[in-house]
Amino acid sequence: MVVATEMKTRSSIFLAKESVTLTILKGNCAHIIDFYGQEVTIDEKGHAYFNMLLEYASLGTLGDRILQKPDGIREPKVQRYARMILQGLKYVHEHEYDHCDIKPDNILLVQSSTNSSSFDAVPKIANFGLAKKVGKRVKLNQNGVSLRGTALYVAPESVRYNELEPHSDVWAFRISVLEMLTGKRTWTCDNDSQFLGDVW
Repeated sequence: MVVATEMKTRSSIFLAKESVTLTILKGNCAHIIDFYGQEVTIDEKGHAYFNMLLEYASLGTLGDRILQKPDGIREPKVQRYARMILQGLKYVHEHEYDHCDIKPDNILLVQSSTNSSSFDAVPKIANFGLAKKVGKRVKLNQNGVSLRGTALYVAPESVRYNELEPHSDVWAFRISVLEMLTGKRTWTCDNDSQFLGDVW
């Protein structure tokens, strides 16, 4: 799978940062998306594109799977997915990184090598564009807040105290498990500002 973006855009900065993080994490974890390298290509109009070469996730995202199951995913499968995602998070945290955007749409599903019909997918953590080193301070915006990640999955202490540490990823993981079990979003708000004001 190739993820590409035009150079000199904000997206290319995130992809370049993600490729550095994935290079560091590359190796011994079956629950992190495999990273095969990066390249820059130039089209016929002279536009440069940054490309990241990743493992192909033929089964889509965990978010897609949840949408297909409006009554929730069966508990044995949720337990299996949760265990694998936690193994991936443990690996990320052991390498002193915070993912900062754990959510079902950032968990890719890869075909299982066992081809078991009851457990057809292996969840793999992807999208490390917002990841940061553990303990590294993040820049605050003009309101003194540093919202990093998707608002519906951001831990309360991340909003209140600008804390972005491994426990913030665990909070987002827990929200994701709840969504797997129920088949529904945990929170419903029209926009991020309303959510942050109403809930936190």
